[in-house]
Amino acid sequence: MAAPGSDVKSSRQRVEGYRNFATKLWNAARFCEINGCTPVPGFDPAVQSNYEVRDAEHVRMQGRSARLITVTPRDAWRYGYRFWIDEKTALPVKTQLAGLNGELI
Repeated sequence: MAAPGSDVKSSRQRVEGYRNFATKLWNAARFCEINGCTPVPGFDPAVQSNYEVRDAEHVRMQGRSARLITVTPRDAWRYGYRFWIDEKTALPVKTQLAGLNGELI
């Protein structure tokens, strides 16, 4: 049971969004399992990655303790992202999509 004052406000749309995301992960895992996907020998995601992922800072967001995670593309063909992740629940508090120069889309 959550302590008073630390209850996470929820809405039907937020729960549906989380459910949809979990369903996508489940479907991807099942696809890999059914089709016999295996890791590629010698693949290093740190070298091959098209993004740079950084744990930018500790912030207070909507009264919650959160970590700002930035995902920056290494080329001009991808979007960047900013995720504020609740430190207690590991759920996203806020997300942003960024363009080439870091401007919000």
